Amino acid sequence: MLKSFRKKIGSPNCFNSKNEAISMQDDFNPKQWQLLYKGSTPIGMFTVRIHLGQIGIVSYICLLEEFRKQGLGVTLHKKAIDMLIEGRATIYEGGTLESNIPMQKTFMKNGCEHVGTRVIYKNNR
Repeated sequence: MLKSFRKKIGSPNCFNSKNEAISMQDDFNPKQWQLLYKGSTPIGMFTVRIHLGQIGIVSYICLLEEFRKQGLGVTLHKKAIDMLIEGRATIYEGGTLESNIPMQKTFMKNGCEHVGTRVIYKNNR
């Protein structure tokens, strides 16, 4: 299953920078991933991190394409937030692309509040 997700990770739209992609390499340790099953079928996965002892971040979250548009992304995201709470994170910070409306709706359905928009600068020298 990890192979299917690695294919998505390799897509050009997956990361904002090469550094972001490099920082994610540790997340590909299979022991770091949590899976969501529908019956006995794995349908999605995520990995979380806690920074500075309190800030919880879902480093990566993905639902296999054939299971999208069924409300399962909300369940997967909620499971990730619950894991952060169990890990004693007191703050959850998450983000997505402006164009990723389904993920924005997932944040709202799980009680997250939109607090701002990041501006990202790029230099292609």
